[in-house]
Amino acid sequence: MMGFVVEARITVPDDVGIFIETASFVAEMKSSEGKEERIFNPIDYQSPNYEESEKKVHLQTVGFVTEIRVNQP
Repeated sequence: MMGFVVEARITVPDDVGIFIETASFVAEMKSSEGKEERIFNPIDYQSPNYEESEKKVHLQTVGFVTEIRVNQP
């Protein structure tokens, strides 16, 4: 995903692992593990089940401002 402002709300099934990389001036990531905010630094998020999952999603975002919300039931 690429844009000046990137906002994504992602719902991932239990059997799918997700890895997210952000490259932006201001970034915020919220998941069941908590919230992380950064300025001038990338945020990488990996779901707890990523390594052992057969199905995996790898998402990369580039933007000036990035806000990501991950919901994994």
